[in-house]
Amino acid sequence: MPTPLRVQLNEEEDEALQQLSLSDGPAPIVKQRALALRLNAEGWNVPAIAQHLHLHEQTVCQVAISRSHTKSASTNAGDDESCHITSD
Repeated sequence: MPTPLRVQLNEEEDEALQQLSLSDGPAPIVKQRALALRLNAEGWNVPAIAQHLHLHEQTVCQVAISRSHTKSASTNAGDDESCHITSD
């Protein structure tokens, strides 16, 4: 089983994503992705995030995996082919 992927945000990142998700400027998908990252960092799992945001689970996985490639030092990267974001 792949290692679960857990997004970890520092205070600055969390604040920036919160502002982005609440701002009127960005496209709705950008706001949803910012919120998905924040929810995962708070312990939400993929099915819960997908249901809450009305997204497909794979979309939620891709958001987190994409971030893990850019912030690999602060995430616990899993297998790209089967995303498992958990609340463990």
